[in-house]
Amino acid sequence: MILVIPQRVVKFTLMHYLRVRNRFGKPKAPSLYYFAYGANLDANRFKKYRMNYEAVGVARVPDYALTFTFPCEYLGKGYADIAAEPGGTVWGFVYKLDWVSFFLLDVMEWAAFNQYRRIPVEAILQDGTRLVVEAYQARYPREGLAPSQLYLTNIVKSSVLHGFPDDYRARLEKVVPGEKFELDPSFSFLHPPKPRWGARKFRRLYLAHDRFREWVCDRLRF
Repeated sequence: MILVIPQRVVKFTLMHYLRVRNRFGKPKAPSLYYFAYGANLDANRFKKYRMNYEAVGVARVPDYALTFTFPCEYLGKGYADIAAEPGGTVWGFVYKLDWVSFFLLDVMEWAAFNQYRRIPVEAILQDGTRLVVEAYQARYPREGLAPSQLYLTNIVKSSVLHGFPDDYRARLEKVVPGEKFELDPSFSFLHPPKPRWGARKFRRLYLAHDRFREWVCDRLRF
């Protein structure tokens, strides 16, 4: 819980700061470009947390591929990621955010805790306009992971809503989701590439800790 509880606290603090600021203040116009390709294709996530954002439009990023190689605390479960791939294309949506909203997004996506990193990529809008935008890329990608059915379904729904090309949607629909994911007691939030110290010897202890962590987080409700 070394990172999970602080992540929730920072997220909660920023959420309420944005709500108060938007109600009583006058936030500056968003100016930071962000390329969404996974769960954040759905703008309702920005609305839910009162982020200051503007929708720019559907875009593609050439020479990258969509993968599900972002590891987490569940064994075999992966979240969306992008990897360099000559000739590849990732379709997504470009938003503009102000810096506080982008920082909240960093916290939500664990970029503020060294899990994702922001990288500059060139996005091409449907009218041909080229923009340098920031996208998230996993710092410690892991092969052999699969998204959950719900997560994948939401990405497919967003791809239909935004009118992504048929062949891209077809590739998404061919992704095989995982069915059930168990907690991985060897996973370390502090340093995902390496298992926790004594992961085998203290497996039961770590598993009990992780179950308690999940119980606490479920009750924090933010």
